[in-house]
This record gives sequence, structure tokens and C-alpha cells, in this order.
Amino acid sequence: MRSRHRHQRERTRAHASKWTRTTHRFACALLSAILTFAGPAIAGPAAGGRAPCESDSYHDEVDSSIDRLNPGTALLGFTAYPSFEQEWGARVLERSNHAFVLRVVEFKHSIWASAYQEKPKGTFKRNPAKADRTHAINEIPISPELLGRLRRLVDQEVGAASESNRQFGLDGTSYRFISTGRHCASAWSPDADMRAGRLVAIFDSLRALAHTPTSLLRSFREASIMQNLDALLPAK
Repeated sequence: MRSRHRHQRERTRAHASKWTRTTHRFACALLSAILTFAGPAIAGPAAGGRAPCESDSYHDEVDSSIDRLNPGTALLGFTAYPSFEQEWGARVLERSNHAFVLRVVEFKHSIWASAYQEKPKGTFKRNPAKADRTHAINEIPISPELLGRLRRLVDQEVGAASESNRQFGLDGTSYRFISTGRHCASAWSPDADMRAGRLVAIFDSLRALAHTPTSLLRSFREASIMQNLDALLPAK
């Protein structure tokens, strides 16, 4: 009888120990998952403002992944790094005969999250080489008039970037605006009524423009985008 009770106690302790290890492993995995999604935005600047870009491995990794998919040097660019969704970017390129195209690259999986690999003891570590870079590309022609306005505005906003705008956040979306000469400014989840927020809205409209199926519809949308650009540009 005593032997049977002792055996039951030993089994109970073994189950308890296994449960403790499993719970600890789950807690570590959950913490890693939280850091996985919060990580990209922690490096982002303050809401509403534009700060000069700082080089960091994640944002540079996404930008280089987009740039490798674009032939030639971009005249200007934009990249979005959401905490809970896939990254995407837009680049304007010059083709032969002074033709200009808008090229939008959208990743199907988060480059940040998909690079995490499970290690022993329930820990996770990010390996950029393992990131899933499956993507879709949409390319459309744009007019020199749209390019001219867009270039002026991006150059203007990048030139106005200030170190005083740099802060940190726990979630949201970080953005980079890339101007002539590869100068760069960044913003983190700007309010919609602020200049940086309105510039983000313009690039969101350009993303939608790249998905517009017919040239007639694109001409209407392009005209609307130019009106929004004119509202942010100084009067001539």
C-alpha cells in the first residue's frame, strides 16, 4: 500500500514538473511573439513629426529588399513598416524616353515576424535570412506633372525633418520618405491631419492608383492626387 502511494506521489510530482516546464515554455513563446510584433515600431519616431532617418538593421533590410526588386535607381520612394501587417513600399523610376513609372512592392508576409525561428528551450531568435519575402508588384505609368509635384513635396518634407521629433512607440506604423539624392525622413503613426499624416495618405492613394485597372480611371485618380499635393505645396 505504501509503495503504491509513493508511486502515485512520484507520478504527481512528475506531472507537475512537466506542466511547469510547458507553462514556462509557453510564456517564453508568448513574450517572444509580443516582442515580434511590437519590435518594428519601437524604433519609430514621434507621432506627427518627421525625423531624419537612422540606419537600423530591420528598416534597412526592408528597404534593400524592395530596392533589389526595382531595376535602376529610384527618383523617390516611400516604405511602410506596420507592426501587425505586411510591409510595402513605393518607388518612382525613370524608364527610357523620359517615361516615369510608379512601382509598388507589397510583401505577402511580414518580413519582421517571418524571420523568427524557434530555438531550444522555447526561445525565439530572428534570422533575417529566413524571412519570407514573397511579394506582389504593380507598376503603372505616371505623368511628369504628378512626378514633379510629388518630388517637390517629398524633398520639402524630408528637408524639414528634425531630431526633436524623434520618440518611441509600442505599436503603430513607421514610415520612411526617400527624396532626391537618397535623403530620408521617417515618421511614426502620424495623425491624419498633420503634414506627415497627409503625406502618408498621398502614398496610400498612390498604392491604390497602382491597383487601378484602366487608364481612364487612373487619370481621374491621378488628378485627385495632384490636388492633394497642391494643397501641401507652397503657392508659386
